[in-house]
Amino acid sequence: MAAVKLAAVKLAAVKLAPVKIAAVKSAPSTAVMSLRLTETIKQETRMPIDNTVYWTDSTTVLYWLRTPARMSSFVVYRVAEIMEYSEAKDWRHVPGNLNPADDASRDVPANKLH
Repeated sequence: MAAVKLAAVKLAAVKLAPVKIAAVKSAPSTAVMSLRLTETIKQETRMPIDNTVYWTDSTTVLYWLRTPARMSSFVVYRVAEIMEYSEAKDWRHVPGNLNPADDASRDVPANKLH
């Protein structure tokens, strides 16, 4: 019987004091940052990784990945980079109130972190 090994790495991207105008642009940037961190971990660990799941609380990012639509060039380039290293099926939604990455942007005490 083959042994099954499972490892999970949790990454969080936090931007302090976001500006409303930048909020729409930060969603694809955060997804790209998550993807780049994952690719770095894959390269540095030199271990075979069969499956990767990415979580985002941005339904807009999920829409952009799953639906070809007219997008600004800023978004087009980020979506292209995301799709170069992942597939739309690799991305999942987590509600913002359940997203542990959001704890750092809220004033959450350490003993209350997810």
